[in-house]
Amino acid sequence: MKKKSNYFVEERILIDADIHIVWQHLTDWDSYHRWNPFIINVDYTLDKQNKVEKMKFYLQWHDGKTGMSLEQMVRSVPPANGSAELVYKYAALVAKLGLLKATRTQQLRTKGHQTEYYTKEEFFGILARFVPITAVKKGFAAQANALAHIASGK
Repeated sequence: MKKKSNYFVEERILIDADIHIVWQHLTDWDSYHRWNPFIINVDYTLDKQNKVEKMKFYLQWHDGKTGMSLEQMVRSVPPANGSAELVYKYAALVAKLGLLKATRTQQLRTKGHQTEYYTKEEFFGILARFVPITAVKKGFAAQANALAHIASGK
């Protein structure tokens, strides 16, 4: 049984676009900075199968502060049978030491002519209680709305 965290953020939105279009934007790391309100740039490395293995997100928060987040791809399942999933985990030193672990899941599901986008991030470790959950929630909502905007062409 998977352990649940008391520290998590989730967001859900319906997007007026086909699942393949939403997936294309969600996995186009080179274009994240064009639509994602918190991403300045993304560096990434590919594995031997030419799939994204590690990402380094360069972030800018709503207050103008900048930061960086190292992430390790856990699973990338492109659209098939009306669903898709992207999962990655925080890979900084504090995560490796077990002080703050985080896993981000992003799922897509076809709902008629729309795509439901769902995302959740869970935080574990003794530093999890210091994660600014309210700010992360605000960021997830902004990212979901920006994804809906770019994917629907509005």
